Amino acid sequence: MGITTSSVTPKRNQNECLHGIYHKEKYRWTEGQIAANIRKGKVTPIYPFSAESQRTSRCFCSICYNYYPSINETTCCQQGICTECLAAIIDPPPKQRMCPYCRSANISIKPNVEYNDLKSPVVNTHEPLTLDDSFANLPDELICLLLQYEHLDRQMVIDLYNAGVPIDEIEASLK
Repeated sequence: MGITTSSVTPKRNQNECLHGIYHKEKYRWTEGQIAANIRKGKVTPIYPFSAESQRTSRCFCSICYNYYPSINETTCCQQGICTECLAAIIDPPPKQRMCPYCRSANISIKPNVEYNDLKSPVVNTHEPLTLDDSFANLPDELICLLLQYEHLDRQMVIDLYNAGVPIDEIEASLK
């Protein structure tokens, strides 16, 4: 598939603007290359993503873990990849490019694939984890510990933490 290699920066429309999933210097494609390939229909426009908790879109990018209304699909292993991830992890042509999923040489993509047309849709049927108020103001490391060991007396562990016992000591006592 012949991706355009132009480095000219045309005036961008809304669906050609990066959303900043990655730091600007991490992108391998220029903004001009991204815009030109979107306009030529060679890659999917950059749609606003929706997080899992309020997902309205169903096409999942397994790299950034966001959902989109449509997505690029690799032709080698039929995995979805959003244009922003594509521009950040795969070199623009004419360089040799490898699929980030199956490592196939010379990746090619099918753009603008909607959920019903995906060959291998990734569907997460689990509801997102929601935490009750007892986890408020606790560090992530302690929350992970409490969720990992379901048999724990949660209040006892929280009391130990509040008494000044370091989390690594609490964890060591569980093993």
